[in-house]
Amino acid sequence: MYDTDMYQGKTYNLYQDKDSGAVGVKVITATGAVSYVPFSSDGSLLPIAVSVQSDVNGDSINDIDVLVTRKSDNAQLNIYRDFSGALIKTVDNSAIK
Repeated sequence: MYDTDMYQGKTYNLYQDKDSGAVGVKVITATGAVSYVPFSSDGSLLPIAVSVQSDVNGDSINDIDVLVTRKSDNAQLNIYRDFSGALIKTVDNSAIK
């Protein structure tokens, strides 16, 4: 586990799978039910932080923001997904001056 956040009684744990290298967020409810939101399917990213404190797509529901480093060029990316796992947007922080 790399980072954690809480929102509306759920715990959001950022992780990287030890076998595949995939980055994702494990969501744990107050009753202990667990679900996963994948952010990558391979080992191309290094996880840094997770946040569920903002509504990125304007639907009045907070979204999941994961900060990662892309291994190929060491660029930091913010990847935003909704709670179902649908991609909202990716921000390449190296492109912002």
